[in-house]
Amino acid sequence: MAWFKSILIKFFSHLFSAKVQLPVTEREYLSDKWTASYVNEEPEYLASNRVYIVGNKTTHNFWYAYMVCPCGCEERIMLNLINDVEPKWKVSLNKGEDHASIYPSIWRNEGCESHFWIKNGNIVWA
Repeated sequence: MAWFKSILIKFFSHLFSAKVQLPVTEREYLSDKWTASYVNEEPEYLASNRVYIVGNKTTHNFWYAYMVCPCGCEERIMLNLINDVEPKWKVSLNKGEDHASIYPSIWRNEGCESHFWIKNGNIVWA
């Protein structure tokens, strides 16, 4: 029954262009696949459902990942990908696809305080 409620909420929120904050357990069913884009520097504009990986794709030398928080607060998230600096994250892509996975989890300790993983392009809420 919860999935039906989620679909109705999503339908009406799009219909009236209103942002509806769903409970975490219902938000996970509404996520679209997250894809990755390689860029040379921090992008000025961040699209939803996209992880921007800054660095050299040829040498696999990456510095940062940027994304918009998936909770709907629209805050910019920057993740360190440099091995020698803490905290650090790793981004991986499925072979032949551009669906991102990021680990460990992303836990915002201010603002919306969202806690989630991106696994195979899907948001998994903690």
